[in-house]
Amino acid sequence: MKHSKLTFAITALLLALNVAGCGQDPNDATSTSDAVRARKRPPAPTPTPTAGSVMFTTSTTFKGALATFGGGSAFTFGDAECQRRADAAGIAGHFSVVLCDSTSNAVDRLSGAITYPVVNVAGDLVEATNIFDGTALAAPLLQEDGAARTSSWSGCTSTGVLGRKTCRNWTYFLSSDRGVTSWGADAYWLGSSGLGSVCNSSMSLLCIQTGP
Repeated sequence: MKHSKLTFAITALLLALNVAGCGQDPNDATSTSDAVRARKRPPAPTPTPTAGSVMFTTSTTFKGALATFGGGSAFTFGDAECQRRADAAGIAGHFSVVLCDSTSNAVDRLSGAITYPVVNVAGDLVEATNIFDGTALAAPLLQEDGAARTSSWSGCTSTGVLGRKTCRNWTYFLSSDRGVTSWGADAYWLGSSGLGSVCNSSMSLLCIQTGP
């Protein structure tokens, strides 16, 4: 008799539990199954900041007579070399040389074609708003292959205008004249306020993306 009463009680309890489960609204946002699914759902991805122009220095180096390599134009040669280096490294986009001479300032030639923020080839922020503002870069420039940069010809001051020396408009390659050089170590990253390096030195070029 006691056994029958125990069996009856267990059966009644199981029936009550089953009825309670069946009564749960499947559309209830607080249901156990939805809560479990919510915990298992992966978090939304964090948006990746959109980079603007890529800037690098070339792994190739040249003496100061840059114009003699480009049929009389240092800009023609520089633009072509920047593009060659970008293509060789698999960096997409159109690239131009950052250079000044007595006929052209880098700030005038390039400002309208640069997209910000400017980054190096590793994706590090180089400059958020203006590379010609005379301030130090936020991260070091790198070569197109990712190696540490070497010194570059620029002919410009830190604000992108003509500096004191340009190896005679980039036509001279002897040690008796000089061209302003970019060292990248301080606020004068684009060019020194001094006379720069002798024109028979071998220097890299500064390159920046100016188109897709």
